[in-house]
Amino acid sequence: FSQASFDVQLRTSEENKIVIETKYPVKLLKDLAEIEKGQNITKAETKAGNIKVVAGGKEYAYTHNAFNREANIITVSASGANAGFVNYWDERIFASDTITIQAKTVLQTKFIYNLLKSYQNDIFRLARGAAQPHVYIRDLAKIPIPVVPEDIQSKILSEVNSLEEQYNNSRMKIEEYYKKIHEIFEKLDILGGVR
Repeated sequence: FSQASFDVQLRTSEENKIVIETKYPVKLLKDLAEIEKGQNITKAETKAGNIKVVAGGKEYAYTHNAFNREANIITVSASGANAGFVNYWDERIFASDTITIQAKTVLQTKFIYNLLKSYQNDIFRLARGAAQPHVYIRDLAKIPIPVVPEDIQSKILSEVNSLEEQYNNSRMKIEEYYKKIHEIFEKLDILGGVR
């Protein structure tokens, strides 16, 4: 305190993190997938085309004539009211105000996507900032991911696809849908029952 300047940052809130209980070995998301920030582009800067520009919302914002990410990629909205929203694109996209995640294989990318979707509400809580909430790569990078054999990843994908069809044909609430995805991971003994 006797110094002329005092430069310290204090956290006034508990840092949110995601804890996963599993019998499988665990790696951090950054060790299993490439995680990158998108490239900002305004609507005025786009050119006529059919490539979806994925920004901070739940759907694409507009279209463009060029892409900056290959197909089969996860996006996490980086800022705004939907900061933390997890989505999956099976087509090339232009990633703008979003964070992209892509593993080495399509199967592993889809496995990670479904796991993240089962923790959607926890990922929303990673957003920081009152006026304009943001989710940061450094927080996503630390999410623990169970390292699961490919045959079990395929089984999870099959069950989640069946659940998705049920969700699309019913009035299931989105929170119930996330919970049911999580239950698939529990049933197949990937995740523990306690969150």
